[in-house]
Amino acid sequence: GTLMQLAAAFNQAGATDEAAARADEALKIRPNNAAALLLRGEVAIARQEWDAALAAYREILKQNPRDFVAGNNVAWILAEKKNDPAAALAIVEDIRKGRHATQPIAPERLPPEFLDTLGVVYTKLNRSDKFPEMRSVFEAAARRYPSDPRMLLYLAKAFAETGERARALDT
Repeated sequence: GTLMQLAAAFNQAGATDEAAARADEALKIRPNNAAALLLRGEVAIARQEWDAALAAYREILKQNPRDFVAGNNVAWILAEKKNDPAAALAIVEDIRKGRHATQPIAPERLPPEFLDTLGVVYTKLNRSDKFPEMRSVFEAAARRYPSDPRMLLYLAKAFAETGERARALDT
């Protein structure tokens, strides 16, 4: 409760050492405290400590394999900082299954931050068999978030990679 509010306040103020110390205190009381683990991950990202961030977020995913924030951040770190887009793809595909796992969550129901991570993963993966999927995801994403330039950027990349050069240039 109060410990995590204090930790969050320190983190917002940029006092990462204080924030981390409070999160660690909370983790001593309850080792699987998701809020404290999330904060530890944020602090590690701010410090560019990628392995520490991955450890915190993976601990959350052990408890809740569909946690959007933790999954998104693990995938982003794997693709962007660890150059392991294949592992990142497995994470985002798992997260996209949602709670009921019958169909992947439709792109227009995904938050823009997650779509941005998905775009990074597809781009870094650079697999021709995934570009048609990227195209359909970002066609829907660009309709849903028309003012977000990231959606258009990934859509243009997908058009270019699927041989639609004119549409890529227009986009």
